[in-house]
Amino acid sequence: MTTWLTPSEAAAALKIPVSTVTYLCRKNRMPGAHSVSGKWRIPRSTIHHDEPSVGGVEQSAAMAAKLKAAGHPSYNHPPPTSVVYFIRAGVNGPVKIGVTRNLKHRLEILGAGNHHELKCLHTIDGTVELERAMHRRFEQQHIRGEWFRYEGELRSFIRASRGTKRGGADTE
Repeated sequence: MTTWLTPSEAAAALKIPVSTVTYLCRKNRMPGAHSVSGKWRIPRSTIHHDEPSVGGVEQSAAMAAKLKAAGHPSYNHPPPTSVVYFIRAGVNGPVKIGVTRNLKHRLEILGAGNHHELKCLHTIDGTVELERAMHRRFEQQHIRGEWFRYEGELRSFIRASRGTKRGGADTE
């Protein structure tokens, strides 16, 4: 039976940063590692030799050493940060306030299920806590779920954040 490690457990065992383990997983250089619900699982045997091996831990450790020696940006890369986004559906449509670590991917996912063109109006570095605060702040414009009417305080907030001037057609 295979036991699994998290990236932080693997990083501690290899004495390298968690960001390096995550990088190696993403680049398919951590043998046997796979993502489950967005979280990496690494076979214990990849790191520890006391279990039957599924592949070269030496190769992964050597790769990490090479990255460190070369000063590769991914070696000391900070953990991914999330952004709170304000995405508008169509020219006159509502705004979705959400949070993601990968805005490009999120836009692709939302766009696949929406017949309107989606446009990101604004982003703020933040977490789920900030997203919830934004939902509370703009509750007067709330429609349903994470969707809000683009009017009132929400419109003023986005315009002020982007430096958009009043007047003319509102195509933001």
